Amino acid sequence: MMYFIRSVAKHNNNMLFLCIIYEKRVNIETGAKEVHFLHAEEEEDLVNAHCKQVEDTINIINLVLVLSFNASIIPFESYQEKNLLVEGHQPGNQLDVYISRQNTIVSQKAAGIPTAEPSCSFPVVSLVKLITQTKGTGSFGKRRNKSHTLCVRCGRRSFHIQKSRCSACAYPAARKRTYNWSVKAIRRKTTGTGRMRYLKNVPRRFKTGFREGTEAKPRNKAASA
Repeated sequence: MMYFIRSVAKHNNNMLFLCIIYEKRVNIETGAKEVHFLHAEEEEDLVNAHCKQVEDTINIINLVLVLSFNASIIPFESYQEKNLLVEGHQPGNQLDVYISRQNTIVSQKAAGIPTAEPSCSFPVVSLVKLITQTKGTGSFGKRRNKSHTLCVRCGRRSFHIQKSRCSACAYPAARKRTYNWSVKAIRRKTTGTGRMRYLKNVPRRFKTGFREGTEAKPRNKAASA
C-alpha cells in the first residue's frame, strides 16, 4: 500500500504532519502507475473541520509554551488527540499507524460515539521546571543555558536562578548590598602611599633646571680648556 501526503496550502507548515493521507490503489498486475483519490464531499467537509480543530489545539499548545511561566492548568478537549499530537512529534513514528489512529478518531467523532477519556489536564508547571534548568554559568559555550537572570530590584543580570540570590544587591534580602570596603583600598593606593623613589632625584634636577635631552655645560673654564 502506498500513502501520499495531500498538501494543504491554507494550513501552516507545522501542520504538514496533520495533512490528510489518502489511500491510493496501484494496479501491480498491469504495472499502471495511475493513482485514484477517494473523493467525497461529506468526508472533505469533515476532514476540513477536524483540521481546523486540531490547528486550534496546536495554537493553544504554542500559547502555553510562550506563557510557560504562568503556572496555570489548561485542559485538553480530547485526551486521544493530545496523545496523538505528542506521538506525532516523536522521531521514528510509523506513518501508517498514525494515519489509522487519526482516521479512527475522525470516524468516532463523525458517528457521535462517546470515547472513554480520563479526566486529565496538561500541567504547565513541568514546562516551567524545564525552562529554569541551567547548566553551569553563562559562559563556556553554554549560550542558551544562562545561570543568571535579571534582578527585579537592581535590574542587573546578577540574579542566580538556582540559588535565588542576586550577587549585586543581595535580593531578596531586605538589606541592599553595598561595596563601601573599596574606600579603604582607594585610601591605601592614593598619592604618597608608595615608595616614591623619584623624589630623591628632584633636588638634583632642580639645580640643572630640569633639563631634558641636553648635555651638561662645563662647570669652569679650566675644565673646558
